[in-house]
Amino acid sequence: MTPEDVKQNVSAWCSSVDGLEMLGERSEAGADVAIAVRSQVSKDAAVEALVLQEPGQDRVTIRHTASLSSGSEDGAQSVLDARPGSVSGTVDRGWSGTSVAVQTHVYH
Repeated sequence: MTPEDVKQNVSAWCSSVDGLEMLGERSEAGADVAIAVRSQVSKDAAVEALVLQEPGQDRVTIRHTASLSSGSEDGAQSVLDARPGSVSGTVDRGWSGTSVAVQTHVYH
């Protein structure tokens, strides 16, 4: 799929699924396409994610990254460790704080 095909598919997903909104293109190192989307998971909660396609790949990656409160790293890691194989993630402890990234792939 070309980058334009990926953009059209993401736009089609967002127009056909209630609560899914395309926020626009982003710049992401190593990606031909990076599109931010928001899913309204409940009346009061929304989750933002990136849809990425790396050069030459036959899949897109859907990734959500969030900051963690202090002391929750072990709990986040145990949740990631219990996820099915199609969902992966990392807990990153950095000088500016801790974040968790969860991702999965959609093949096209």
